[in-house]
Amino acid sequence: CNKRFLAMDPPNTNRKNFGQEMTIGQILNSRTTWTLLLTVGAICALVFLFPMLSGEKTNQEAGKESEPQTVFVNLATLRELPEMHIPIWYSGEVRAKRRTEVGFARGGKVDEILFEEGDFVEEEDRLAVLGSRQAVARLKQLQAEVNVARAVRDELSEGPRAETIRSATADVKDLEQQLENAVVDFQRSTRLLAKRGISQQEFDQSELGVKSLRAKMAAARAQLELLETGTRQEQVDAAEARLAAATAAVELAQADVDDCTLKAPFSGMIVRRMLDEGAIVSAGTPLFSLMETDHLEFHVGVPAELANTISPGQKFSINFGETEAAATLKSKIRTLDVATLTRKIVFALDETASEQGIVNGQIGQIQFEQVTKNKCFRIPVTAIVNDQQGLWSCYTVSKSDGEQIAKRQSIEVLHFDGEWVFVRGTLSDGQSIVTDGLQRLSSGQFVHGVEPTHTAKAPESLSLEDGEPLNGSLRKVEAK
Repeated sequence: CNKRFLAMDPPNTNRKNFGQEMTIGQILNSRTTWTLLLTVGAICALVFLFPMLSGEKTNQEAGKESEPQTVFVNLATLRELPEMHIPIWYSGEVRAKRRTEVGFARGGKVDEILFEEGDFVEEEDRLAVLGSRQAVARLKQLQAEVNVARAVRDELSEGPRAETIRSATADVKDLEQQLENAVVDFQRSTRLLAKRGISQQEFDQSELGVKSLRAKMAAARAQLELLETGTRQEQVDAAEARLAAATAAVELAQADVDDCTLKAPFSGMIVRRMLDEGAIVSAGTPLFSLMETDHLEFHVGVPAELANTISPGQKFSINFGETEAAATLKSKIRTLDVATLTRKIVFALDETASEQGIVNGQIGQIQFEQVTKNKCFRIPVTAIVNDQQGLWSCYTVSKSDGEQIAKRQSIEVLHFDGEWVFVRGTLSDGQSIVTDGLQRLSSGQFVHGVEPTHTAKAPESLSLEDGEPLNGSLRKVEAK
């Protein structure tokens, strides 16, 4: 107690006492010291009391956990289905009924292009013009040759003119007169030669003159007979053939001139333009890509067994996102795609499809219904949980001593259908299953089931009424 301490003076201590030595009694009489002692005492009390309180609480919680817990769950009653009605969607593509690359049938220089991409054209509209000066000149030349061939044909068909026949007749008469005079002179020469009144040479000349006139006479008479008979039919036929050949050449030249103008083969829209004015093209070079917009088709591949259940003329509905388009089955291609093992079927879309904004190349979906001959149960997808090794299971509820107990059962999932799933296993008709909250359950746990609000069965939307499919888009397909 005689030991002394050096302490700091509290705030109200006079500055002159600061740093002076204080006794233990003086320290205990200080207010700051009492505050520190009370704080240390409170901390020690908490350190000793907290383990005792926490141990008591742990024991209480352990006692509660050891008591059986009852979980409230939603239940549904199973109803066995003799078959599965599974809606299946097939994707297809919209295609224009007609689409072609158009170009000139002959070569040359492009002089004029009359339409641009995106323009609509009508059938027989002029799309472009090719240089045609050479073709027009050739056409005029051949037309002149046709005129010549026609004139020759007409002349031969009419036969010789009357004036020509009269002239030939006069020639024959003149030769007859000359022949008579020559014969008289020859007879005189014969008598004079016998009397040696003329030489042998003079006699020979007189004889030769008679023979020459007889030959001319025969030729003149033959020519007169030919003129009187008229032109031979063979000559007329030959003239007709030459005229036909010349006419055909003119038609060919006219077609060549017509080919200098490119026309639309059908009404549609220019979706692509390949060339500009001044380009030198050869025959068949594409200039435009023309697509028909009024008549659209929907092409889709489906299994062969499904294709056998539908017939041309049936009505369907095709889904394009938020748009539904009516369609009629047009044809079924009788070829199986070896890559996909499907048959292509073609639908003709309604004429209003273009007005609905459906375009070439757009992807759509069509729904069919597949009926599988398997007994199964249809339950909500929230009623199943992952099991070991990739399997699935669900919780059924049975009663024992008046208590409802959850039991985990393995099942086989046959098909997922949105919020529902088709399953089979050791389930039985009329059995209750837990529809949701499976993460809170374990096998053998006590549950309290809420009154069933629905029965796990196929919805009415999948049933067929009056032989017509819902929305015209469902069809049955038997599958074993």
